[in-house]
Amino acid sequence: MRAALYARKSQANEEAVAGQLANARAFATAKGFTVVREFTDDGISGAEFLARPGFSTLLAAVKATPRPFDVIITMHVDRVGREAYRTNIALLEIAEAGCRIFTYADGQEVKLDSPLAKQMLSMRNYAAEDFRQQIADKTRETLHRKARAGHVTGTRTFGYDHLAVGDHLERQINTQEAAVVVRIFEMAAEGYGNRRIMNTLRDEHVPAPGKKGWSKTGIKALLRNKLYLGVLEFAKSRAAARGGAASKRAAVTMDDWVVVPLPGVQIVTDELWAKVQQRKAVTRQHYLGAPDGNRLGQPEAGLIASSLLNGIARCGVCGGALSYNGGKGRHGGVRRYYCTSRNFRGVCTNGRGVPMIPLDEAVRDQIDQMLTDEETIWQLCVERTERWKRSMPGPPLSARTSSGR
Repeated sequence: MRAALYARKSQANEEAVAGQLANARAFATAKGFTVVREFTDDGISGAEFLARPGFSTLLAAVKATPRPFDVIITMHVDRVGREAYRTNIALLEIAEAGCRIFTYADGQEVKLDSPLAKQMLSMRNYAAEDFRQQIADKTRETLHRKARAGHVTGTRTFGYDHLAVGDHLERQINTQEAAVVVRIFEMAAEGYGNRRIMNTLRDEHVPAPGKKGWSKTGIKALLRNKLYLGVLEFAKSRAAARGGAASKRAAVTMDDWVVVPLPGVQIVTDELWAKVQQRKAVTRQHYLGAPDGNRLGQPEAGLIASSLLNGIARCGVCGGALSYNGGKGRHGGVRRYYCTSRNFRGVCTNGRGVPMIPLDEAVRDQIDQMLTDEETIWQLCVERTERWKRSMPGPPLSARTSSGR
């Protein structure tokens, strides 16, 4: 008989998955089965039934005509899932498709051919779900205890290092990253949007948390993180399996939050934090609201940054971004844009800067002239269309159109 193997591990561990497959192959050999397919899900919860590619592919193959295998071998029914109701349905679908199921841990075939067999299977799946819940409860209690003591409970937050103290980790301010955090808050207080902050940091090649670099969502989360204010908030949400998905988060009431003051790790002053939150709140009020809670459109005038070309204008010496860093400048008390390549990396000789107000006005005047010149607008549209065509994958647009695709 043709056999398919299935292996799953909640915590990402290739060796554990490989071990399950090796044991399943040995079981297949002992039974005289021929292994023709293998399916795996590494690092995915048994409560997840939607975003589990290996198992989804397995179910699709079971229902295919002709079916490519006759039996499925897995370690235990809890590999199929750790949510009793959905696991029962999945196993029933497999059995009704005419495919047999074997678990090598006990050497038994999973049968659903009688009410008693179904009841026994339900009890096994209930035990698997209950075991998962007990682990989750114990883990949550441990993390709550650590949070109440002010200890680290997860991954590193940008702006802090982790310092081992006995059997736990504590946060220590990383001075270089903390300076970036303060700068982000200052830009937000000045009125820069999350996208503009992101682009400025990217243009200046400022080291970012994680491998993906700066993003709008990352900036948004950073500006809301009260840890920078010296306040640890923990357990504001918890995992919740809904509709077959285990990755959704359920809101937790404020009474269940863990809130711990940590003045020793405060990076942002109370005044700067309040200014940013107030500005964000005012801005949100001037956006149109969508039913899903997202904001649409642009804010009304007066809510944008006063230094319009920050991160957009370029240095004439090195080509780096120009930025207004606060104050009235070093030359004659005039507000100026300065080269960030010089200020933050010391790689440019341009230290004089450009007067901010005259440059902003000159750019506004130039844009006004462009918008009243139909020929210029048409040329810009043509250039934009050509750039779009060149960015499209595959053959030129004209070739795709002429071929009828």
